[in-house]
Amino acid sequence: MLLAVFSLMPAIVSWQVGRWTDRSGCYRPMLVASILAVAGFGVAFARPTMAGLLVTAIIVGSAYGMYHVAQMNAVGLISTPETRNRNLANLSLMFSVTNGAGPLLVGLL
Repeated sequence: MLLAVFSLMPAIVSWQVGRWTDRSGCYRPMLVASILAVAGFGVAFARPTMAGLLVTAIIVGSAYGMYHVAQMNAVGLISTPETRNRNLANLSLMFSVTNGAGPLLVGLL
């Protein structure tokens, strides 16, 4: 359930965050996402219960989606028309590698 809520939140917030980054740029959404992630981890630390973990999954999942939408927008903005496809493909590949390798390495450690 926690993983489902964590994964659902980016789908819910992505449209609104995309509009926000188009209007205000990438700096503020990335800053807010970073602050939300820290706050979410603080909730898990302060309330290590199932309810606390559910709130953490909601907050951190929202922050995750917010940060990645703003990050993709930033890569698109700093790229030239000739390099945009390659840069976005490389960013997507890095998302895949880190989302696969991170949990695997942490599990092994």
